[in-house]
Amino acid sequence: MHRSYSGPMTVEQLSRMVPGFIRVEAALPDFHKSGSNLPKQRMQNNFEQVPGDFQWNGESNRLNASICCHVSPENVRDHIPDSVSADELYFWETSLDALGLRQMPISSSLQYSSVASLDWVLLQAGNTDEWYRDTKFIIGDYWSGRTNLLGPKYKVRPDRTKGRYINNQGGWMATREQIITWHMRWCRGGFLPPYDKPTFKLDGLGMETVEFWSGGIQIAGVMACNLQRFIPLEPEMFSRHLLYHSSNNKQRQMNLRYRFSVQSINQFWGQLNTIKKEAERCLRSQ
Repeated sequence: MHRSYSGPMTVEQLSRMVPGFIRVEAALPDFHKSGSNLPKQRMQNNFEQVPGDFQWNGESNRLNASICCHVSPENVRDHIPDSVSADELYFWETSLDALGLRQMPISSSLQYSSVASLDWVLLQAGNTDEWYRDTKFIIGDYWSGRTNLLGPKYKVRPDRTKGRYINNQGGWMATREQIITWHMRWCRGGFLPPYDKPTFKLDGLGMETVEFWSGGIQIAGVMACNLQRFIPLEPEMFSRHLLYHSSNNKQRQMNLRYRFSVQSINQFWGQLNTIKKEAERCLRSQ
């Protein structure tokens, strides 16, 4: 069961899951020009070979950028446009070749939202199955490179705990009950202070970064909680899991610009939908 990417899930598996987010920026006028000046080998998220499928339940769909990224007129600045489309939003610090999908059980879908079924979800990178000695905690997924969609050179899944995949999401949300469960059960050294040795050094200010404590890496990283973040693939729900990095300054930082995907967030969603349909075909053939 633990290796399956569809069907029933155990309480242990479900209790490891938590909703996640993807930070996006609106492309400024020089974004594509500056990106084109980078060496091709540094454009690490280049998966133009994967076609986008924008048909969802028989209808053409696109992500709704107004939910995350439209601002009121008084907040418009040179670096903050008043409105953008999903084809003008770009992401960084995650990549198609590290990601996987899962079809959730019906009971979980009904409990998640009265608006849309949970159904298929994106399982974000950041943790690793090898952290768990007991395989009952492992949440199986359909890796994007399982078939030949990514191309022949992508035969092995990359290390999902690396910074360029882990997707600093700019924060986290949890109920009081979840926090207690994380602290008591899932997180190495606990989720709440005091942050004591040997897991933490200098009261948690040793090797931990700002992103570790405030960006969501604490909950997803293997050195802390190793929780599994997920995002529903249904387009309206996926749109609600985008966070607008309104300073729009990461795209201008040379040490980060190469991590930006050459695909917009809307194109990225279409690629995930293509992979989802491949996974459904694999299920039907079993």
